[in-house]
Amino acid sequence: MKKYPFPNLFKNILLVCVLIFMLNACASNDIQLQNFKKDDYTKVYIPKICKKQYTIKTPSVAVVNFTNNSNFGTAKVKNSVSHTKARINTLGLRSTRRYNHHLSASLGVSTSKVRAITNTQGNTRVVKTKLSQSVVSLLENLLNQIGGLRLYSRSDFDKISNELKLQDSGLLDEGTLTKFGKLSGVDYLVTGSIDYVKQDYTDLGTLANGVRRTGYDSGQSNIALGGDILALGSYFTDGMSITPKITIKVLDVASGKILFIQSIENSVKIGHIKNPSYSQVIGAIKTAIDKSLPLFKSKLSKYFFVQGYVTTIKSNDDAIITRINLGTKDGLVKGQALNIYSFDYGTNPLTNKKYCNILKTDSKLIVTNQISEHFAWARVDGDFKPKLLEIVRKN
Repeated sequence: MKKYPFPNLFKNILLVCVLIFMLNACASNDIQLQNFKKDDYTKVYIPKICKKQYTIKTPSVAVVNFTNNSNFGTAKVKNSVSHTKARINTLGLRSTRRYNHHLSASLGVSTSKVRAITNTQGNTRVVKTKLSQSVVSLLENLLNQIGGLRLYSRSDFDKISNELKLQDSGLLDEGTLTKFGKLSGVDYLVTGSIDYVKQDYTDLGTLANGVRRTGYDSGQSNIALGGDILALGSYFTDGMSITPKITIKVLDVASGKILFIQSIENSVKIGHIKNPSYSQVIGAIKTAIDKSLPLFKSKLSKYFFVQGYVTTIKSNDDAIITRINLGTKDGLVKGQALNIYSFDYGTNPLTNKKYCNILKTDSKLIVTNQISEHFAWARVDGDFKPKLLEIVRKN
């Protein structure tokens, strides 16, 4: 059969184009400051009521252990050197599995729902999943990525929580919050709950085999073809899905009010395993939660953000660059986008009170290679002309 080189040639050309585009994008963020001349750009007008926007306090945040409302809190695990039979009752369904020379564990149920029967002696121990603690660590990493806050250390938090005898719960009364705020100086508590974990096994493969068998036995090719299509689809759909639901909330320590609350579900497949082991389920739960947390990022960014402003503007025939009072200490990296904000101010005609808010514009700055600990140079992305003292926030 004759081979045509065109598909491979097209693929190679496309790959080269992508590489050139990426190299140009990286190169566009590399600048030499001596090639730019300082410009006397206009300062942004700052109404008196809006000056407070430049003195935003960096809040102190503590992440409190989540409440684990799922059935995956503890498990009874039996080590055995002979055949072990574990009888499990989950949501009214009974199933029996046999194990040989390895761990037998309950599948996400409390130890009272597991009966382990063995013909030889073995050691039984209770294993704690520590799901709550794992969520705390993942959430702390997410908050560090967002920036614009001081994360309260776990060791200091544990000392005060022991003193106040705080429970691992997101529902703290106002009095306890006030005490915690006075002792720790924390402005916000981030907490929540693992509400439940669903286990769903999809098995289209069995149905597909039945349809194919019926088609072939009856000589009806269209039915057999339908079975083949189902079998193909089952390759992508079949398997055990683990779906935890988590809720996150942000509490204001000073007022005791809940500022933000949101719940999210996310699923993870762990393969064609009808009866996964306890460790497989726990691993899937943690993976699904890890996938869910970034979905909270935009909401949390309304309360925690990195903010600075334009201090200097330079230009040449090709580009305009701005110096901003943010640097690596604020989490800035080369190529990162910064949003520019404008003032929305006025007087409420009903209360006669003055107000000032800031609104995100469509204008952006891109951080260049000229970046230090306390400041960075960013190029203007687009045709707009920046102004001195314009507020910028990390995207």
